[in-house]
Amino acid sequence: MFNKNRCLENVYALAKQQGKKIGDIEDYANVSRGYLSRISKPEGASPAIETLVAISDCLNVTLDFLIGYQPDALSNSEKELYDFVDGLMLRTVSKDMEWHKDGIVNLCRESHTQFSSDHPLVEVEQDCDDTYGGRWIYLSQYCSRFDERVELDGDSYHASLGSGFSLYLMNVKLGVDKGCELYIIGRDQVKPLCSTFSLREVLVEEIYKLINEIDAVASHIGLDSDTREIISRFLNHK
Repeated sequence: MFNKNRCLENVYALAKQQGKKIGDIEDYANVSRGYLSRISKPEGASPAIETLVAISDCLNVTLDFLIGYQPDALSNSEKELYDFVDGLMLRTVSKDMEWHKDGIVNLCRESHTQFSSDHPLVEVEQDCDDTYGGRWIYLSQYCSRFDERVELDGDSYHASLGSGFSLYLMNVKLGVDKGCELYIIGRDQVKPLCSTFSLREVLVEEIYKLINEIDAVASHIGLDSDTREIISRFLNHK
């Protein structure tokens, strides 16, 4: 349910964080100056959806973020994480961020022939001797940095963050509970970012909004910038 007071609190908090004047935000949203102050009164009407969209655009956040963000409920580190995930969402929606799928089949391989994994969070182990075939079985094993009991649970994704670093988003499970783990990896470093098993609900919700957005465009993953350019040249060829 829409909470007008929380939404307005978020507008003022974000404006302060970004050094923006409320009057300039009202100008951008094409409403009269003092509009936000007037509707903040108990008898004030709720803002139109078009106004909220324009305000969220001016503040460089999604509409969901503007409506649901609770700045005072999070620590500084949690705010940074929330803002980071929301930034990932914006870049994903605008297609400024290319996600690459790491299929569960490739991540959880099994073979009688020794192989190596090119995924930074997956190691290959010599599991056991195949009694019938008389050969060793080699298994790829996901190595969680949060809990060694965690296992992969479906396709995962990664995307470049620039400067030699990438974000890895791993869909996992702990017993019957499903979750997600995020890592920043690059320059021979593995930095565990967060696990949804130990986050507040508001952060978990934001991460799953990102996952849902990635899943929504999953059929287009692989359609990278080079491929798009080839297709564009073909379509525009006369």
